[in-house]
Amino acid sequence: MEKWQVSLFFIVLLVGAIFISAPHFGEGQAPNTVKGVIGSDVVWTKENSPYSLAGNIAIDKGATLTVESGVTVNLNNYYIRVNGTLIAKGSSTDKIYLGGSISGEIIFNPSSTNGVIENAIVNASLQINNSSPTIHRNVIMLGTAVSGGSPIISQNTIAITTLSDWVGRPSYRSTAISIGGENTAIIIDNTIAGSLEKAAISISSGSPTITRNNISNSYGYGGETGYWQSGISLSGYCSPTIKDNTITQSAVGIFIDGSPNPRIVSNNIEGNSNYNLRLDTQSNIDVPNNWWGTSNSAAIDQKIYDFNDDFELGKVNYTPFLIAANSQAMPDPNAPIPTPAQTATPSNAPTPTPDTSITPSQNPTATPIQPNTGTSVLFGLDWVGIAIVALLAAIVVLLVFVVVYLRKRSVSSPVGIVAS
Repeated sequence: MEKWQVSLFFIVLLVGAIFISAPHFGEGQAPNTVKGVIGSDVVWTKENSPYSLAGNIAIDKGATLTVESGVTVNLNNYYIRVNGTLIAKGSSTDKIYLGGSISGEIIFNPSSTNGVIENAIVNASLQINNSSPTIHRNVIMLGTAVSGGSPIISQNTIAITTLSDWVGRPSYRSTAISIGGENTAIIIDNTIAGSLEKAAISISSGSPTITRNNISNSYGYGGETGYWQSGISLSGYCSPTIKDNTITQSAVGIFIDGSPNPRIVSNNIEGNSNYNLRLDTQSNIDVPNNWWGTSNSAAIDQKIYDFNDDFELGKVNYTPFLIAANSQAMPDPNAPIPTPAQTATPSNAPTPTPDTSITPSQNPTATPIQPNTGTSVLFGLDWVGIAIVALLAAIVVLLVFVVVYLRKRSVSSPVGIVAS
């Protein structure tokens, strides 16, 4: 085989290698795009961050998605539905970012187990449906909706400050924490502050425990209207325990409607612009041993709206009352994560409807769709990969030209002539 043929052989080999490895060019140059069903254990690493949703994600039963410290997940108005397990545990110095500039939803379904979101910046609405995740030490910018289960929501800072974002969206997005269903939720050691269109904490059913929280809601504060924009609102047939909280700087500290059976004790309920407590039910309510900002009974009466203001309402019995503020009625940042006393499992719980919007597979047990590294635009390549391939192709063409040129020159210019 002549030298030019050997050279051409290696050139062809080089071109083949380029196209075989072409899909790997440009890795890490763009966000990992993810969507579809996660059917086995997957880890989203800081090294491969950020991850960007290009469609809805469902974590299948028995599968675990682990999100490492420092990872950014851009939801892009899609959701992550947790039927298995979601573990997103950042650290105090390397937080996880969930949501991105375009928020989405994280949904814990009844089949989800041992879910954790910890040390994260959460620009996403959280839905907890008859499940019991732990939501701990986060900064949360959208609403959390609890519908059954025994979740623990502890040591978070919840600050919803923009009302215009909620137009046309579900009301729970403008409620820091809305609680319903047969739940035994624990809401403890949180700071909830902001301009909330609804109540900071809204309870319609279940037996949640609300303790050691600092709760304020500046929407309507200081105005003549908006009295129902409260720190805590109670309605329906709920039976919460509300203990050792500071409830202040709202239009109304606690608003009570329907037929609740609350235990409200040892709270600091003061500094609310319209009323510290407003009744909107014919039921009588006992709220003993709370601090109302004063030890003067007449001054306490003026900040409570009940039968004395409207004969159609029940009476509020606030005696005996504390004669000084409760110094323990504030979040404890060093408290351990509590253990729920029980897990509420409602009977005849509806089976969740399979999600038909997951693409490209409509089969909920389909093989998980793995992250697509880089944005593919041609044969699996992003623009960086295409540029590299084009450069290598140009080099190959130049080499071919040189080999052909040298071969022609060697044929037309013989080295010597043999004498006859």
